[in-house]
Amino acid sequence: MTNADIVNLINEQAGFSKAESDDLLDQLLEIIKDTLIKGEKIKIADFGNFNIQSKTDHEGHNPQTG
Repeated sequence: MTNADIVNLINEQAGFSKAESDDLLDQLLEIIKDTLIKGEKIKIADFGNFNIQSKTDHEGHNPQTG
């Protein structure tokens, strides 16, 4: 599902114009992104949990070239 698909669903189901639906989705994603950048966790009931985890660096291996 793409952003355009979500905008169309918001338009159809909530009755917002496409411009309003697009703006609403952009604002929601910006809020989620900013919250995660701050290091805070996001929990949306019946949907999922979001957080940023740090992982240690590791050296990769290309199986074709060895």
